[in-house]
Amino acid sequence: MPLDMNRDPDLEWLDHVQPVGLVAAPGLLKELGLSPLRQTPIDTGAVAELLDPDTSKPALPDPWQFATQVLGWVAPHVAGAPGGPAIPAEFFVSLPEHDTTLKPTWAVAELGGGEQRWQLLVRIEAVGVDPDARGALNGWEATPHQRFERLLRDTGVFAGLMVTDRAIRLIYAPRGETSGYVTFPLRPLGTVAGRPMLGGLKLLLDSFRLFSDADDRRLPALLKRSRDAQASVSTALAEQVLGAFHELLRGLNDAERPGMDELAATRPDHLYEGLLTVLMRLVFILYAEDRDLLPSRSDGRAREIYETSYSVRGLYARLAEDAALNPDTMDERRGGWGRLLALFRLIHQGHASGFVRARGGKLFDPDAFPFLEGRTTRDAPARILNVSDGCLLRILEGLMTVKLRGAERVRLSYRTLDVEQIGSVYETVMGFTVEAAPGRVLAIRAGKNNRTPVFVDLDDLRAKKGKDRIKHLKETAGRSLTASQAKPVESAGTVDDLAAALDGIVDQRGSPRHETAPAGTPILQPTDERRRTGSHYTPRSLTAPIVKHALEPAFARLGPDATPKQILELKVCDPAMGSGAFLVEACRAIGSMCKASSGSSATTTRRRKSPSPDRVPANSLSWRPQTARKKILQVSVCKII
Repeated sequence: MPLDMNRDPDLEWLDHVQPVGLVAAPGLLKELGLSPLRQTPIDTGAVAELLDPDTSKPALPDPWQFATQVLGWVAPHVAGAPGGPAIPAEFFVSLPEHDTTLKPTWAVAELGGGEQRWQLLVRIEAVGVDPDARGALNGWEATPHQRFERLLRDTGVFAGLMVTDRAIRLIYAPRGETSGYVTFPLRPLGTVAGRPMLGGLKLLLDSFRLFSDADDRRLPALLKRSRDAQASVSTALAEQVLGAFHELLRGLNDAERPGMDELAATRPDHLYEGLLTVLMRLVFILYAEDRDLLPSRSDGRAREIYETSYSVRGLYARLAEDAALNPDTMDERRGGWGRLLALFRLIHQGHASGFVRARGGKLFDPDAFPFLEGRTTRDAPARILNVSDGCLLRILEGLMTVKLRGAERVRLSYRTLDVEQIGSVYETVMGFTVEAAPGRVLAIRAGKNNRTPVFVDLDDLRAKKGKDRIKHLKETAGRSLTASQAKPVESAGTVDDLAAALDGIVDQRGSPRHETAPAGTPILQPTDERRRTGSHYTPRSLTAPIVKHALEPAFARLGPDATPKQILELKVCDPAMGSGAFLVEACRAIGSMCKASSGSSATTTRRRKSPSPDRVPANSLSWRPQTARKKILQVSVCKII
């Protein structure tokens, strides 16, 4: 597979450990200048001496020796460690309904000046315990990982380290938020290939990061700030996705101008929905790829074929390499669009070998929008449009990388995105229409907070006089101008003069290189409603307390002994759902209530007789589809939603 030319060597270790959920935000690491130290043969040799070469035995015979010699921990700061203080009683969490007591093996002290006295709990599992297997431990049937997350949330420490036979797993589970974790396989840490991972492990967990660095750069602050920074990532990603939306329309128009002109004139809604579907497909695939859901088979040969011949990640890597070698000819190169169409069909229809299972449905249906395959009707033969590789590279860069203000562009991990953040991406491209430009047009930053590209008809604007132009921009584009911005617009004598006067507020997502588009060009124009309301990412820090406050009276009326069936009688309606952030949080809250109720019911039933496995869902995730399917009602002005 071609090398990803945009890969940052300081973040290479994150590619190896493949985070699940958000632990340490790459953008924050770059902002703080935190990069792993280069590991030497001496470093890997020191780790190798602590590992058992017999693969049938636990990789780490003495975890405390590893903590002291590799990470530099000292016993006075680690309760429960050999020679350290005793573990406080507050870390023994009793769950009588499950006949279980949760407790850590060690607790790492917080030496900063804040109120928090502890920063990390450590749990060392017994030989042969799979952290993700249900029933692996006595008592509560939850997985060891789920039990540890419960311990972290109940004690308020939130960060934990789980050590098993084969790996070290850093878990971050803040109360009321989605958990995340990174897993460092142990045996590779003692090899040359594992040096990036060893550097990453030390970057997060060595004694300097835990005890000696500045407060805002130590582990607790790093984990919390990573969550805070994610809102900025979501906002930046949404803005980039809107740019990719405009780029896709331009690319299709350049490849098939007569067909796109006809669709824009006769079936603009169909064209718009087709563009939107392409972006939804790409986001779906990127999310699935980052979570190892594609290909469906997990054997090495299947993954090799998928990564080299089908994957969106692989396509982006190839295009990035081509751009590095041939930067001036990317818009003349072809091939990427055909690969994408093949992937879309593969996901829809599947493969007989099970390499990729058929998904079916409308999202990937090639007949839903035949114009994407160069067809005017469903029965017409498909052909590959001449969409340039340069266009595809710009689209994928907008979807797969993120650039925050003052920071370098970094690769985005869809593993770290919550459902609400994916929803905000979709919401960003809602509320537009495709239309043919009535005259020469230029996109400016306008609408609410001047964050939406709005095309201005320069010929129509030139026909107006002086201050009428300023009024027209305010009324039709939602853009107010300062006195210094207004003066050259009022005095402009030609269309070129107007373009120059508006140059400072041009939105290059709609008008790259500040170029005007001729009359008749298909453009994406926001509706009046979209210009007024804009698009916003709503973080869980806002939705969680509001949903909690809204549902508490209903939960209180049901009482502490409510059954899952009674809880699922609740109905939640959002009459203006937007990206669905509040509905997703309501689904979580009701699912968690059902989980708690089923656990209590299961314990009571267990004392009487063995419960039927199909009557007690395994965890709250099992309840969420039922909740969303039956009890979550939504209203949106957008028919596509």
